[in-house]
Formats: sequence, structure tokens, C-alpha cells
Amino acid sequence: MNSIINLVPRKLSQGIMDLIIFALSLFAAYFIRFEGAIPDIYLKQITVLLPYIIIARFISFQAFFVYKVVWRYISIPDAVRILKGVLPITAILVIARYFAPDRLAMLRIPISVITLEFLLVILGTAGIRMIRRLSLEATQRESAARRRNFGLYQEALEGLPGIAFMPEAAYGRSNRWLTCVTVEREEFGATREDIRLALEAENIEARPVWKPMHLQPVFASCRRRGGETAAELFDRGLCLPSGSNLGSVDLDRIVMIIRRTGKK
Repeated sequence: MNSIINLVPRKLSQGIMDLIIFALSLFAAYFIRFEGAIPDIYLKQITVLLPYIIIARFISFQAFFVYKVVWRYISIPDAVRILKGVLPITAILVIARYFAPDRLAMLRIPISVITLEFLLVILGTAGIRMIRRLSLEATQRESAARRRNFGLYQEALEGLPGIAFMPEAAYGRSNRWLTCVTVEREEFGATREDIRLALEAENIEARPVWKPMHLQPVFASCRRRGGETAAELFDRGLCLPSGSNLGSVDLDRIVMIIRRTGKK
């Protein structure tokens, strides 16, 4: 059920992006054809036909199941599906160009514009999906590196008294974008601020977890409900260096500084 709910926004966002591409492709085709100086008669043609063309293309994409899945990867069959979704409307535009009666002369789009728009729609809709794929792959690589950092920190520090790591929920999988720990002063022998300052002295940046809004001066006079847990986590919580470009040598150095900051 959750996967279905998550797919709806992604399909909706893809549909909205395609509508934008349809609109831009039509305008860009006229712009290229007339070298930036679109005659008034064709500007009027764009204004009149644009809504109908983008809606027709969207319906055609639906009919050919272009939105049946939200792709993580785009393959040749997927590109063929896009082509099938584009061709019918282009064919209609070509037919209207040569056979529309005089009273429907507004439908006679220049064949060069139709050709350019056809190519731009294919390049745009396939290209945006390729960009999503590359972006997803980059995010997955980042997440894998950050999960590796978390695992190395946990292996090196979990046995230290007073150091606890943020747990992973049983119902999901954390990307571990930040490795956060809590520090118990009595058990560890130092505060999270002692660790932060020790790292800073070695030109290594670490930060407290996010400061609750009710503790920030600008919101001090605002009404609030609760906040004690957030304040406690801020007092004890520390975000360790978590960048995906950290190497084993960097992590070993950070761990060594943390260890020597606690009880001897």
C-alpha cells in the first residue's frame, strides 16, 4: 500500500514535467524555425493551439502506458514506448497541415515546426528520464558511502561507554546521510561539546544536532508544546563528519580523537 502511495506523487511529478516539455518543445520549434523572430500570425497560432497539443500529447502518453511505471532506468523498450506516444499526435498535425479546410487554417502548422517539435518532444521526455536515472544512481552511491561511514564509526565506537548511535527503524532503511551519536557525560567522561572542540582543534568539523526552535532567541517568546526531549537530544547529540568522500584514514583519525577525549 505504501509503495502505491509513494508512486502517485512521482507519477504526478513526471506528468507535470512532461506537460512543461510539451509546451516548451512547441514554442522552441517555432523559435528555431523563425530564428527568434516569430511572426504575429504564428504567435497567435501558438496561443490557440498550445493547450490542445499538450493535452493531446499527455492523453497519448497515457494511452500508450508511458506512465505505467516510474522508471529508475530507461531502456530501449521504454524509449520505443515514448516514440509510440509521440507519433499519433504528430501524425494528426501533419494531416491537419495538408488537409485542414480554409476555415480551419489555424491548424496548418508549418511542416518544419512539426518536425522540430516532434524531435524536441522525444529528446526532452527521454532526456528528463535519463537525468532522473543519473541523479538516482549518484544518490545511491552517496547513500552507500555514508552507510559505510556509519558502519565504520559504529564498529569503532559502539563499545565505548556513554556513546550511542541513532538506531535504524525496523520499517525502513536509513540512508545514514548524517552519522549522529549521543554522549553521556558521566559514562564517557566528556560532553559532546568536548568532542566537538577536540575535533575542531584538529581542523575537523562536527556539529551539534539541530537546535530546537524554542531554544533559538527569535522564537523564545513563542508558545510551544513539549520540547524537553528535543532539548535533551540537542544537549547530548553530535553529528560526526559524514561526507561520502571520507576515506578510512580520515575515519580512523576522527575515531582516535574521540577515544582520547573520553575517560583515560
